Amino acid sequence: MRRESGAPWLRDVSQGTGALSELRSREVPHDLFDFDDIHALLRAQQPRKALRRLLTPDGGLRAGYFYDKNHAWYCVGCAHFDLGNYPDARSAFRKALRADSSDLQCLLAIGNCYDAEGKPKLAEKAFLSGLAMNPNRTISAKFKLNLANALFDQDRDTEALTLYKGLARRRDLVGDRARANIDRLRKRRHPPLKAVVPNLDEPLKVHGRLQSSDLVDDLSRAKDGV
Repeated sequence: MRRESGAPWLRDVSQGTGALSELRSREVPHDLFDFDDIHALLRAQQPRKALRRLLTPDGGLRAGYFYDKNHAWYCVGCAHFDLGNYPDARSAFRKALRADSSDLQCLLAIGNCYDAEGKPKLAEKAFLSGLAMNPNRTISAKFKLNLANALFDQDRDTEALTLYKGLARRRDLVGDRARANIDRLRKRRHPPLKAVVPNLDEPLKVHGRLQSSDLVDDLSRAKDGV
């Protein structure tokens, strides 16, 4: 099942929260570390370098990033996610959420971690927690799409389809994914019949005589590539 985003996305610099939003309107003090280099490393798919910049050898946050622990831990989570270290990523996103309890993207990222670990029920819980915080329409759509995916993975097709249909009219990436997932869901529920051509070099022996085999409908379901 295609997600709204495979990995938690990098937030724009303009979307910083708390103290960082104010600092970005002016030059960052020399004793604080800017996030531009971290963003560049993550976009260049160099998560290990990003972690070395962000963390001390014992795994703590470098003091230069204390002015926005929320964003720093979020970046740590993104780096771990890219490395496939989902429990570490989830832990970092939780620390980011503790630093700013209103940061909905942390909840979305936590849900994505559970999803990547094959734990759709826990992913569902995270996405429902985000929706309970009444996000704006754009963020709400992302939560609903990923919630639908989590329901799909639990074989709760009717609930998933209802959510997908509510998003299908959107003219953005969320809408594209919703429409694609509706098609996948329908194919899973009603798989096409697949013709199997037998090996005619080995005809079947029926009632004491040789007979060419008719085509047989294979009713086995094709593997759903989600």
